[in-house]
Amino acid sequence: MSRSEGINGFVLAGGKSSRMGQDKGLMRLGNRPLVLRAAETLLPIVHTVTFLAPPDRYGNLGFPVIADLWPDQGPLSALCTGLISSDAEWNLFLACDLPRISPRFTEFLAQRVRATRSDAVVPRTQDGWQPLCAAYHARCRTAFEAAIRQGRRSIVELFDELHPEAITPEEMARIGLSEAEFANVNTPEEWTRLSQLLEGEAPSVTVPLHRVEGSHASRANDLLAVEEALEIQLGQRSLSITMRTPGNDLELAAGFLFSEGIIRDRADIRSLGRPSDGSPDIVTIELVEGERPAPVQAERNFLMTSACGVCGKASLSDLQVNSCPVLPQDDMQIAPATIHGLPDRLRQAQSVFDSTGGLHAAARFSLQGELESVREDVGRHNAVDKLVGAALLDHHLPLARSILLVSGRASFELVQKALMVGIPVMAAVGAPSSLAVATAERAGMTLIGFLRNNRFNVYTGKHRILGLELPR
Repeated sequence: MSRSEGINGFVLAGGKSSRMGQDKGLMRLGNRPLVLRAAETLLPIVHTVTFLAPPDRYGNLGFPVIADLWPDQGPLSALCTGLISSDAEWNLFLACDLPRISPRFTEFLAQRVRATRSDAVVPRTQDGWQPLCAAYHARCRTAFEAAIRQGRRSIVELFDELHPEAITPEEMARIGLSEAEFANVNTPEEWTRLSQLLEGEAPSVTVPLHRVEGSHASRANDLLAVEEALEIQLGQRSLSITMRTPGNDLELAAGFLFSEGIIRDRADIRSLGRPSDGSPDIVTIELVEGERPAPVQAERNFLMTSACGVCGKASLSDLQVNSCPVLPQDDMQIAPATIHGLPDRLRQAQSVFDSTGGLHAAARFSLQGELESVREDVGRHNAVDKLVGAALLDHHLPLARSILLVSGRASFELVQKALMVGIPVMAAVGAPSSLAVATAERAGMTLIGFLRNNRFNVYTGKHRILGLELPR
């Protein structure tokens, strides 16, 4: 088997969970099972994510599943199974019962992999080696298989011959992480403590994508933060709407009324809850003194910061009426190399960000990757508005032959702003939201995320990216 130079990811979820009393990987922490939390942590840095788990229990979660070749032989056999199945030189393994491992740590681990001369990169805390959140080269397979044949089950015992490169607590501290990352969950008591710690986390959804690294393309899945509209009703009328990640909606509504000067104290609220039909996207508020209009300045400030299709809309029905335009069909084809080069061209033009690190940027490029315009602002929506305004005043609309690059994440509002001026391709350095992907799909836009380090993910509109017509 020929091996790629990238990294494949594996989630370990085949343990017996005897102390927990139920399958740990399928237990839901927040809004999703532990096994999906682990997958979410790995997705930004690996080519593929595969579950090493029983296929009959994990086969319906949207990820490939491989059964352990040596059942009931412990995690060493799972690691070896992963290495046998992988076409990558390096493979990152993460146990599903380590839910506090962060994407920041796995990104750091991947960086160490690219620079190491060892056959393994493994964290080493004061409690010892952490072999189930570690990276192993394909060369480790020989030692793993030999140990299994000899009846050995300890991974750490093999480190005397593998000589792994250690990630120390001091190195973790320098990037703002601690040994608490490696707190695992084995008992109901540990589960209760962790559930309380992570209560109220944001929901996410799994979406398919095409991942491009250099000139190599592959299919994969990604987990995106959910973005949906919330309508805030004051008494019998709609006050306004905002885009948000569902969760803590009552707190969001109360905080909005307070920060905008509509209420001055908790005692001003007579009732706070959902409408009679139980809609999860509406919060209704009754004030002690009865209905009173929001201060004009407060309402203006809120609507201005809500952006684009949300701006000026006071109800969910208004938002639905203002649907995004569908882009006309086109035959444009953009080379991956052109996309890879956009962030460097933006950074070269972003002088204020280089000096302060505090501004968002929006840049417009030609289909050949030539920078045509760039604008900056402390608000990412404002940066796009400035870019669009410049094109409007220069009589350049519509922007049907342009690429938009934003320096942060791709939210629904930014996608909608781009569609309103006819931009067919939008790229973001960060992640898109679920609603951004759905909106781009409906409108026929090519939406790209995680554009950095010579790689990017194509969430919609892959037909415009040269070489992405992958065989099924």
